[in-house]
Amino acid sequence: MTIATDKSNATPNRAESGSGAALTRVLENHRNWVASGWEAGQRADLHGCDLHTLDLTGALLADADLHRADLHEISLRGAGLDGADLHRADLHGADLRGAYLQWADLHEAVLAGADLRGAGLAAADLHRADLHQADLTDAELVGADLRAPTCARCVD
Repeated sequence: MTIATDKSNATPNRAESGSGAALTRVLENHRNWVASGWEAGQRADLHGCDLHTLDLTGALLADADLHRADLHEISLRGAGLDGADLHRADLHGADLRGAYLQWADLHEAVLAGADLRGAGLAAADLHRADLHQADLTDAELVGADLRAPTCARCVD
């Protein structure tokens, strides 16, 4: 996994095929940032990244910036995503079983066909999220913002 440069603002923000060293470094810096109470390390800025189909099971991404990221068919099973910015992220077909998404911003995210069984979504912002065919069995939704989701056939 290497980080490519977004030509619009010359900031490293897109993961592409190759060595996993860059992503590993971002995740380690983020873990240090969270563990230090946001004083050391650095917040993961993965907005717009292409991370689809990766296995990030159990990853710590609390408060990470993943807005507009391509996360379709990713495994984030049991991942810590509390407070993460995932607005407009593509999470269709993602494995989010048992993930911690309390206070996460998922507004306008695509979660069609995502597996959210047992996920913690308390106080998450899911307004206008695409939840077609998403499996929300045993998901914690207390206080979640579910205004105007697209949810014709959600499994619950």
